[in-house]
Amino acid sequence: MISNAMSVKCIVILASLLLAPLAALNAAEHAHSDTHLLERTQALCRGYTEGFVSPATDLAYGKRLNGPRGIAVLEKPEEVAQGRVQGEHRPWGYGSGIEDPAYQTGMLLFALCDAEETTGDVYFAELARRVFRGLKRMSTISPVEGFVPRGPHPADGKSYYRDSSLNRGASKKQIPINQYGRRRE
Repeated sequence: MISNAMSVKCIVILASLLLAPLAALNAAEHAHSDTHLLERTQALCRGYTEGFVSPATDLAYGKRLNGPRGIAVLEKPEEVAQGRVQGEHRPWGYGSGIEDPAYQTGMLLFALCDAEETTGDVYFAELARRVFRGLKRMSTISPVEGFVPRGPHPADGKSYYRDSSLNRGASKKQIPINQYGRRRE
């Protein structure tokens, strides 16, 4: 079981240790011949998405959402609207569980695109389309054009932290979105 604190590390591990071996194979036909690796990678992706990707938003979050508390592990939408985490003023949302879905989902999309390109497997393509839709929806929740919010909360799909940072920009999302968009749309 993946702990909440390890969610970001899990994305990186998923991308580098689990999907990278597929990319290391010389050709797509070799990837198809190694069904054990492919099945294992799919199972690990399913475990990650079931735990951290919300069906309500199609975005990855920083805390496990399918545990005993469900989305109650995240800061409440009314606290998010006030820019608070655990009663403290934190307009950037650190510790809320919804402070980095753009980053987490962007990294996941990047790994899924690589896996799909290497294997041609429909599972990776379908999951990539799903999280891409989540990123597209996320880009519409702020009235400020181009603003990448810290959120949204999966309970209402609209609550987000209004303070941002430089790392909300292109390095986290533009590469995977461009990579996906260049192939699909």
